[in-house]
Amino acid sequence: MNLTILAVGQMKAGPEADLYEIYRKRFQSLGRQLGLTGIDDLSVKSGGGLMREGERLTGKLARDATCVRLDEHGPMLSSIAFAEK
Repeated sequence: MNLTILAVGQMKAGPEADLYEIYRKRFQSLGRQLGLTGIDDLSVKSGGGLMREGERLTGKLARDATCVRLDEHGPMLSSIAFAEK
């Protein structure tokens, strides 16, 4: 299974980029043990409203992909609760 991270806009230096780098390194050391074969990070251009951005994001998904959307306004889950989902 391959892991793909999709985002709107280009990643800039800052806390999000730092966090991404931490998880990328974790993936490299543990991902294979979990059956993950690779990681891709893709972005789409911002603009045109949320619907257009969403269409651009979903257009990048593989047909058989499982999609997990992370949203700052969604429910907060512990790591264990997230893993159970």
